[in-house]
Amino acid sequence: MAKGLGHYESMPAELAQEITDLAQEVCQYFHPDLYPDFHFEAVWTDRAISDDEARDRIQGFQYTMDRELDRYIRPDYPGKTPGPFDWRFDDDWREKHRGWVVAYKEYASTPEGFNDLEGRRLLRMDLEALPFSLQRALVTRWERAWAKYEGKYDAVKGFYDE
Repeated sequence: MAKGLGHYESMPAELAQEITDLAQEVCQYFHPDLYPDFHFEAVWTDRAISDDEARDRIQGFQYTMDRELDRYIRPDYPGKTPGPFDWRFDDDWREKHRGWVVAYKEYASTPEGFNDLEGRRLLRMDLEALPFSLQRALVTRWERAWAKYEGKYDAVKGFYDE
């Protein structure tokens, strides 16, 4: 499994940015006072995406965002893991990730933790808290973003231009 990380080192910056921008856009759902006209619908994709796949992709992206957040806030809050998600390849990574989320939320719920995280603009986006219809819409939009790079990815070479 660790070998797979190398494939994403060559991900085009434009694709990474589009995927991140879509995640930020869907999080407008949590702020109806700021985005009263919020609308985020699913789009057609070339292949069917099962509910299980949609949930797995949301969970995987959430994990990736949390790992990045952990990198920025370490070593500033109590309850952190021994290293920056050292357990990411363990069989029980989901449970350990949930433990990290609990520790983060406990720190963020204290006045000093919230002020610290908000002051550094390091508050957590929680994609798993979105209604499933929005999670599915996000996954379909990611799928469409990836489709632009179809035929430009190889499991061994990663992304390439040709």
